[in-house]
Parts: sequence; structure tokens; C-alpha cells
Amino acid sequence: KCYDALIVGAGISGLSARNHLIESNYSTCVLEKSRGTGGRIAVRRGEGWVADFGAQFTNGQNDLWKSVLQNEGDNLKEIEVTENSQVSIRYIHKLGMNSFAKALTKNADHINPIFFGLKVTRILRSHNRNFNWSVETECGKKIESRSLILTAPLPQTLELLQNSPLLIKKTDLEYLKQIEYDKCLCVITEIEGLVPNSVAAVWKNPNAALAGIYNQQKKGIISCKSVWVVHASPTFSSIYWNESQENIISNMLFETSAAFKFSENKFSENEISFKNTALHKWLYSSPIRTLKEEAFELQLEEENPKRAPIILAGDSFRRSSVEGAFCSGLAAAKMVCKKFNFLNP
Repeated sequence: KCYDALIVGAGISGLSARNHLIESNYSTCVLEKSRGTGGRIAVRRGEGWVADFGAQFTNGQNDLWKSVLQNEGDNLKEIEVTENSQVSIRYIHKLGMNSFAKALTKNADHINPIFFGLKVTRILRSHNRNFNWSVETECGKKIESRSLILTAPLPQTLELLQNSPLLIKKTDLEYLKQIEYDKCLCVITEIEGLVPNSVAAVWKNPNAALAGIYNQQKKGIISCKSVWVVHASPTFSSIYWNESQENIISNMLFETSAAFKFSENKFSENEISFKNTALHKWLYSSPIRTLKEEAFELQLEEENPKRAPIILAGDSFRRSSVEGAFCSGLAAAKMVCKKFNFLNP
């Protein structure tokens, strides 16, 4: 089967683009290399607990994104986040942030499917005159479409493009290669003992080694156990990235204890203990800088004006946030619709 739009990546950008295209009466197909939706809006489940180990919250300034949040009803919760002495309102999902991604997949069906466990390895020009693009997956599956939207982290998208027999304009490649990502080491740990009520749900940049300590239960996630998620700073993550799992966890828990020891929330090591700690590595945590466009149309040499485009979207564009990713996917879908309207006035 061929589709109007093929979307690579089932993160928030890809799902946002998909929904707008479906609402505009175009057929879509989403290919996701992992086992589920959401990308870095990720949830870990344990015995008696749920924890966000990727994005911890979102803002809600865009009207369409805010409507997605509000549709979650009582599962939506406002929290206060303090960063650089500034307090702002953010939103979380009581069942985990990934539930926002799941909300964008409710209209999945055989006409607009989402396929998991399919990694795209090459993009080719289609030999079918009615379609423009053909993608190959790692397992040998081929899918054709009139347009393409690529939403993976930009370094992964560039690797895919460079492995494909496409003549991309050098100016575009050089422009896109500017974007680099910070890494992030993340530990998820159960807390045993009495945690002081003064410990915040979200503690941003508690020391030089850590980017954040996130108390999942106090943040508002429905859980019968106390679980913390700790994100290391970019510098710490780069230094320890290739260390053993045991060494990374040991050092991150030491830095977590040290952060509290020298704060107003201090408590002794005898009051709490860390149990069942797990490590996750985010290779592409967040872009160090973003591009000015909300989405980007890739220019090919000897471009056929009648060929529908390849559009790039994701958190590398305009705003590096959950809401920014949603807006980028929406912008990409609108660019595809505009091109289709031009080709079929």
C-alpha cells in the first residue's frame, strides 16, 4: 500500500504531523524503530510504581497542544517549577507523560497505521509514477509515499539521508550539521525511608553534576511507592558515559545525597536509602541549540517541482521542548498540505 505521507518516528512530532494530515483527509503511515510511541517522553514501570524517565513536564501555550492536554481531564495536573529563581506553571500526566503520546494515537487503524520495530535504513526515489518516495527498512520491507516527514533527532536523520542515494544540496547539509545534542545519564531509584515534606517535586540543577532530581510521587504520578528520577548534567554525562553501569549509578547516587546534604532539605544518609536502581542513557537528550525554522523542507539537486517534499521536524527546530516538538510536527504537516494543494489545485 502507498500513502500520502510517510512519517519516520512516533514521538510527539511525528504523531502531531500524523493527526493534522489525517484531519486534512490525507492517508498516513508512521514507522517507529522502538516498541512504542513517545520517543523521549518515556515511562518506566516497576512493582507498584510508574516514573517518567525522559521529559518530566510540559508547558501549554499553543492552543492545539493545550487542547490535547485538557482532553486528559482529571489526569492532567499543574505543577510549579522553579528554575533560576523563576517560578512557572507546567503540566504533567498522572499516569505518566507518555500518556500524552498515546492520546495522539487513538485514531490508529489500517488506513493510517503505526508500525513498531521498523527501522528505516534508506530513502529512494520511487519508480511508481504516482508516488515520489520509497523507504527501505532493516528487515527489507519497502513502503511508498507521496511525501516524507522525518522526525528523529537530527544526527540520526542526517545519517539516514547520507546512507540514501539522494543528492542533497550541500548548503542544506552544512546548515543541518550545526546541530549537536547533549547526552544525559538517568537513574530511576526507589526510595526507602521518610523523605521530608520540604523536598520539592522538581529540583532543577541541584549541583554541578546533576540537571534535575524529580520526585515522581510528589510530582503527582499515581504510585504507591516513592520513586526518584535523577538526570545528570551534560558535563557529568559526557565524563561518565563509557564508565560501567555500577560506577555511573554509584556516582550519581553520591551526587544526589550530596545535593541534599548541602541544601535546606538536608537529611542524613540513615534516614533514606536507594533501592532497585536502574540506569538509562539518553544519547540524544536535547539539542545544544535549535534552528530558527519550525520545520525544514529539504532541497535536493535537480529538484522536480512536481515532487512532494521531504520535511524535517522535531525538537531541533525552534523550541527544544515537548510542546515545541508538537508544534514542529504540526508545521511539517501544514507544509505537506500546502505542497499537495499546489500540486492539485
